[in-house]
Amino acid sequence: MAHAHHQASTAAEPKPRRRTADPGILGNIRTLILRQLDTTERLLIILWYVEKMSRAEIAKTLNMTAAQVEKFHAAVLGKLRAGAATAAA
Repeated sequence: MAHAHHQASTAAEPKPRRRTADPGILGNIRTLILRQLDTTERLLIILWYVEKMSRAEIAKTLNMTAAQVEKFHAAVLGKLRAGAATAAA
């Protein structure tokens, strides 16, 4: 019975570089969020990206259905993109 022989690589695989955000860009994003989003929209962003809650958990917290959370999230991102495009112009 023949066995395939796998030779282990002696060279270390390069680690993927971790991308770091420019502090100026982060400040601009923070400003956009604070200026353009209302309280519920900011809460959605915090629950989704900071707290990493599931859609079901966010829906329960915001008294919405999961489908409404999806639509609301898409609308908030669209609002942020539009604001970012305006700020960059």
